[in-house]
Amino acid sequence: MGFKKLAHSPEDGGFKAGFGLKSFPWMSFALCVLAFGLFIPWLGYYWDDWPVVVSTYLRGVGFFWEFYSGERPLEGWVYILTIPILGTRPIVWHIFILVMRWVTVLMMGWVLRGLWPQRTRQVTWMAILFAVYPAFEQQVFPINFSAHWITFTLYFLSLALMIRSLRAVKLGWLWSLLALFFAALHLWTLEYFAGLEFLRLLVIWFILAESVRDSRQRVVLALRNWLPYLLVIGAFTVWRLFFLDVGSTDPNEPSLLKSLVSQPLSTGIRLFQFALQDFLNVVIAAWAKTVQPAVFELTDRLVLFSGALSLLVFGSVAYYLRRLEPDLSDETAQTPDREWIRQALIFGLVAVLLGPLPVWLTNRMTTWGLYGSRFAIASMFGASILWVATLEWITPRRLPKLLIVSVLIGLAVGFHVRWTNPFRWIWQDELSFYWQLYWRAPYLKPGTTIASDGEFFPYVGRNATALAVNLLYPQSDYPGIDYWFYEVAPGFVRDEDEMTKGKALAFSFRKFKFNGSTLDSVFLSYESEKGQCLWILSPEDGDNPDLNPMLAEALPISNLDRIERESRGIPLETIFGSQPAPNWCYFFQKADLARQFKDWQEVSRLGDEAQNLGFGPNNPQEWMPFVEGYAMSERWEAAIETTQHVRRVNRFLSPRLCRLWNRILDMETPPTEIDGSLGEMLTRLECEMNP
Repeated sequence: MGFKKLAHSPEDGGFKAGFGLKSFPWMSFALCVLAFGLFIPWLGYYWDDWPVVVSTYLRGVGFFWEFYSGERPLEGWVYILTIPILGTRPIVWHIFILVMRWVTVLMMGWVLRGLWPQRTRQVTWMAILFAVYPAFEQQVFPINFSAHWITFTLYFLSLALMIRSLRAVKLGWLWSLLALFFAALHLWTLEYFAGLEFLRLLVIWFILAESVRDSRQRVVLALRNWLPYLLVIGAFTVWRLFFLDVGSTDPNEPSLLKSLVSQPLSTGIRLFQFALQDFLNVVIAAWAKTVQPAVFELTDRLVLFSGALSLLVFGSVAYYLRRLEPDLSDETAQTPDREWIRQALIFGLVAVLLGPLPVWLTNRMTTWGLYGSRFAIASMFGASILWVATLEWITPRRLPKLLIVSVLIGLAVGFHVRWTNPFRWIWQDELSFYWQLYWRAPYLKPGTTIASDGEFFPYVGRNATALAVNLLYPQSDYPGIDYWFYEVAPGFVRDEDEMTKGKALAFSFRKFKFNGSTLDSVFLSYESEKGQCLWILSPEDGDNPDLNPMLAEALPISNLDRIERESRGIPLETIFGSQPAPNWCYFFQKADLARQFKDWQEVSRLGDEAQNLGFGPNNPQEWMPFVEGYAMSERWEAAIETTQHVRRVNRFLSPRLCRLWNRILDMETPPTEIDGSLGEMLTRLECEMNP
């Protein structure tokens, strides 16, 4: 196969022999737990986690071949293998992605120990820095990014096996074949680490430099050993550019690569700009965000906790690394080695720049958009090496370097804790939303769209919400999916006749498709940050002063007839957890549902129970169903008292209360004995009653 074996090179002893101390795996695992694991019991699903979960339940794991066919046809094997084992409980996936990150750290250590077997101390520092490097922020998306850590592990495994094949006296051909297999597997699974494939030539060159001094001979041997891997990356590139069927649009179109051919000068400048900006972002700005002044509010308990944790981690890592050094077996690591420093600087720099190369070719970068930090994952490997190599180059004194590395690790752990904390509340908001939707709409007729004036949750997205709603209700035999969520945009009701007559709606996400009509829409509002419950809106809610005017304008087509009162099954406990204990929003949703079906006695009963339990709303408008329920069940005093309470809390709701009472009095005639209290209330509201 053209591989050159180095029979007289030192045999690679693997990860255990490389680090010498058995404690390193546990130390690195502890750092991963402190940085990413403290909030795991309270984290859930976000963004592209949801499509995987929905695919599992609606189509089965075999569907992943089709789901990824237009982008990454082999990525499906990751979920086909893992989901039957792990299931769909969020906590399991969060534990799994933490473990996979740790495994990737161990594999990185194996690679570097094989490359620089006499540099145990420096390799240890590089690996623990890589474990918590702060450039990548999407560790909280457990299902989606577990595939990335699995693929990164495969890349390191391939690289480690290649190094072993170069150093092996026996069975080098077997290690080479395995290295080629895992190289192909990681490339065809995810293209994220394709740029790092070109590091192989540098690795081969460094290893050959240990025994081959003639430059010309080393070039020949390096190219010969690299050729099989070059053929693999070449085959992947040709397949990706010319043979992959991406359908009508390519979500990862290599547009920059194409323009490099037609406009080489301007595109080359743009590529250089990408390289410069991403280098600064990954190597410098990633650490700058760990000490942003704005986050250090000393009255914030999370800030105090993360600061104390950073100090604890700093002290522990410094103590550990200090105690680790006397146990090193190689004394050569104690003295400066300019040749090794030069190697490490070159290797780290090249790895940082090669990491995001596939991303640049799609005209994106690590600072691109809300989720851009995912593009930095491949560069963290090189950045960790570059930081340690730079410290070695700056000073031969060990203590300053040790302290700097420990400070960086402490800052990174504190940053990850602060970054992860808001996702606890996002998940709680998600769960609250879905349970409230189920309480208010126990069943929605297939073909229903739910609509609002914006997305409900940060770091989730409209497509994820549109798919997740389908897990609340059983699906029909319709070939598409039964429900969708969309946002009302400006001009949505520009042509009111078209909307009220029924405008066709068509949405899709990858292989999921939905077709419906504006007449089958249910509009809602959910602003939990304001303390309000989920509101399912009817045409009568157009006078709600808390609604966006654009949303209020669309309410005439909100069709509450799409809601049925009888449930067809409870939401999946493995995803949404057990049904929460009744709270105010539970009673509000159930009362609003009963009001829709004119079950006034039930509305009245729910109001009494909520008040007996001490519940009440943050937004006084949520008393409206109970006002109507009390009145329509002839509990006039309770209706009047509740109305007066709403007015006292928010006088600006008086016009809406007047319209509500006009509607009530058009349907019911109150007894004469309450004329006085009713008249006084209407006077205070300044109502103009219907004749």
